[in-house]
Amino acid sequence: MNGSLGPQWALPTSVFAQAGKMGTADLDPYEANEDFLLIRPFLSTESEDLIPFITKLTRCIPEIIPLLLSETTTAFRQNFAPGHHSTEKDHEGWTHTCLYAHVNVSLARIVSRFLCGEKYSADEAWVDNVATFARGIFFSGMLLRRLPRWCHQFVAPWMGTSRQVAVIERGVTGDVLALVRGDVKGESYETGVLLPMLVEDVRGKKKFVGKADGELVWGVHNRICRFFFATVDTTTLTFTHVLYDVIGHRKKLYVEPMRKEIRDVWKKFGGVWNRESLGELKSLDAFMRESQRLHPLGYTLGSRKVARREGLDFVSKSEDGEKIIHIPFGERIEGLAWAIHQDDVHYDDPEVFNGFRTRDESIACSNPSETFMSFGYGRHACPGRYVALTMEKIMLIEFLMNYDWKEIDRLKDWSFGWNNIPDMASKVHIRRLSEEEVKKLWE
Repeated sequence: MNGSLGPQWALPTSVFAQAGKMGTADLDPYEANEDFLLIRPFLSTESEDLIPFITKLTRCIPEIIPLLLSETTTAFRQNFAPGHHSTEKDHEGWTHTCLYAHVNVSLARIVSRFLCGEKYSADEAWVDNVATFARGIFFSGMLLRRLPRWCHQFVAPWMGTSRQVAVIERGVTGDVLALVRGDVKGESYETGVLLPMLVEDVRGKKKFVGKADGELVWGVHNRICRFFFATVDTTTLTFTHVLYDVIGHRKKLYVEPMRKEIRDVWKKFGGVWNRESLGELKSLDAFMRESQRLHPLGYTLGSRKVARREGLDFVSKSEDGEKIIHIPFGERIEGLAWAIHQDDVHYDDPEVFNGFRTRDESIACSNPSETFMSFGYGRHACPGRYVALTMEKIMLIEFLMNYDWKEIDRLKDWSFGWNNIPDMASKVHIRRLSEEEVKKLWE
């Protein structure tokens, strides 16, 4: 098929499974992502490969969880529960507000806490800038795609995204430079804060061996900005979809069973949330997985660009036998996530939201497969999915156990080309529960 980015091959499941085993020498994710996102006018290509750092980050999830719990509570109190004099709140305590905007700012605060530290997450101007940067870079790319490539380098510096990058870089330079020079040791940072680990990750790259402090700082800057985009933007979209599924269904159907599960697991583990106890929340896991199945962020996912000059051959199997599919160099392949998720061969009543569809199966929401592709597939699956799902599960606990809402029909998704994103403008009614109501929920 021909898309806005040129020839694109929508591969059947059997063929995409072969692609999932190939490395970047065959299928390049970075060039494919750049065609779509156009991040390079704002951030260096050198920082594109965050996989080694994110692999280390995944091992640090137990240390990060206490920060996530603390900051999620604070972020939600500030963004989901406006003060008594807020113009958004009516006399009954209901706030008529846009959830997407609150999720975006909350996540900017939460990620700032474990990436850079508490002084950043407590800085309202910093958090607002990170939130604006994360949600805006996608739209900056949409604007740049209307222009020829040669002029991007001249136009990008005048765009808001470039200014937001500069604010982030100026804000962290002092702390990054102190770590680079050794004036401050990583041990002095709060447990779970990743900035010292990120500095050491950059220091260990071949490109930076023997380089001056300024170049190391530059490398850290690029990774901080790229990490903010990768975590805040995609998690905002995914979690907003989840919240719309929560408020778009009757509470007795899903919310009450999930609240019971939260209470039971919390009591079982002595009131402690950690990696093990969070893993016991099978109903929440299934609910989030079903939300991602019906509302993937793209109708096609797993975009890769053929990197071999001679092209690639794939074997397509069908009832009529085998057929060789040759895809030329430079063309893109896509997995048909939407079609696969809607296929009745894989799912009973696939068009129906069944929040506990996979609750009794030993399938974690983080496990991509040939029938569940919201995180990609195979070697190209999203490396940050474990961290993202940990954040989302903690945020869902916070919302379910501290808020009430008026049920509505599930808000319709917005489509931009191949993108499928949650409604970013419509308002819903929510209110923070009183202390007495919260206490009763936990009994």
